[in-house]
Amino acid sequence: MLLYMKRCRLQGHAQCGNPLSSAAQHNREYATMDKGFGVEILINTPVNTPEKFEELLQTFDAVYIAAGAHKSSRMDIPGEDLEG
Repeated sequence: MLLYMKRCRLQGHAQCGNPLSSAAQHNREYATMDKGFGVEILINTPVNTPEKFEELLQTFDAVYIAAGAHKSSRMDIPGEDLEG
């Protein structure tokens, strides 16, 4: 299995600027995924063109896209502005 990551981290935006997350922790997670599960992780490798996406469709039996949420959305519910 190949895992294409647009950025240099497995967790994406959730870990950007997080002081509780360290490079050593990320390295351990990469090693576990790679050796333990047979997943090859390609960091800094976005799938950002129709041609690249078509190449994946032609190469693999299945393609799963997990785009993530890069910006939160307001839900307009009571308590939405509370801390925590």
